[in-house]
Amino acid sequence: MQNKLPSILRYKKHYLLHDVVAALVLTAVTVPSALALAIIIGVPPVMGLYAAMVSSVAFGFLAHTRRLVVGPDSASAALLASGALLVTQTGTAEYVNAVVVLSLLVGVLLLLFGVARFGFLADLISRPVIIGFLAGVGVQLVVSQLPALFGLTASGDIWQHLGAIFSQISSINGMTSTVSILVLGVVMTLRSTKLPGELIGLVLAVIFALLFRVQDFGVVFVGDLPQGMPSFALPHFDIEMISVLLPSALSIAVVVLAQSSTVIRNLASEHDDDVAINRDLAALGIASIASSLFQGFLANGTPSRTQAANNAGMRTQLANVLSGVLIAALLLSGGALFRYLPQAALAAIVCTLGFQ
Repeated sequence: MQNKLPSILRYKKHYLLHDVVAALVLTAVTVPSALALAIIIGVPPVMGLYAAMVSSVAFGFLAHTRRLVVGPDSASAALLASGALLVTQTGTAEYVNAVVVLSLLVGVLLLLFGVARFGFLADLISRPVIIGFLAGVGVQLVVSQLPALFGLTASGDIWQHLGAIFSQISSINGMTSTVSILVLGVVMTLRSTKLPGELIGLVLAVIFALLFRVQDFGVVFVGDLPQGMPSFALPHFDIEMISVLLPSALSIAVVVLAQSSTVIRNLASEHDDDVAINRDLAALGIASIASSLFQGFLANGTPSRTQAANNAGMRTQLANVLSGVLIAALLLSGGALFRYLPQAALAAIVCTLGFQ
């Protein structure tokens, strides 16, 4: 008989060491990815950490699945950015608000999907469709970050980005490109190992920046992040905004449903675990709602970070919860750690996410 309790309430003492190790690895992978994904969306980088922290803890306490890792994700991040652009332009407080409202809508839809037992919808979406969609998202992510890799500026759609690169090719910043190549090389080299390539790449980028004073060559830094915990904040919205964002929210919810369900089922098959897709969808919805109300954004099941945590020995959702606690500790004490982190390093991380 299937156990209906959240997996964290079915804990066994001998899981603890495995989950602690997995949480350390997961945090090392999540922090650079969360910062980079916030850059994709066009919101302050710290929002990525808020989203990773809140969603990990909320999902960890509610989920039935033992092993799915949730948080900011490349596919949903790109869709969030596209949806928010229907309301306003990037770089404004209204845009950040639109991202939060859209994330909140998706969270509510996921919760409703779970309560209404709509998990079967994942079976109606073929694997080739999902693979094709994710490949398209990957191309979009890479192209959107190419200007930042070379120290150029661009805005608009994918073709406008490509046009801007060619028109500014004589203005490529050599030092910015060097930082980008350094991080890309480290991450891609370490991808086949259990080492946290993204974190190592960012640390080396900071060391390189300090040694060679790259700011004197026009390299832009991320700068200090706000220090402390996120506060509860209800976004501003009206009926007109909801009507504009709802179609995007529905399409994003279906993508999250399909991607997360696929990962859950694959892991359950591998480890002979029970599957309760509808309960996990509801938990994912609540995690996204909580993230949105505490200055974060949408959470999704993340295949790459799930694989990293499981390779490190993850046994239960305690690994997700502990990872959220570690990110909270970083927020409380380490805002200045990003003062000398080049933005090009985060752009390089985005590009590696597009190749996953």
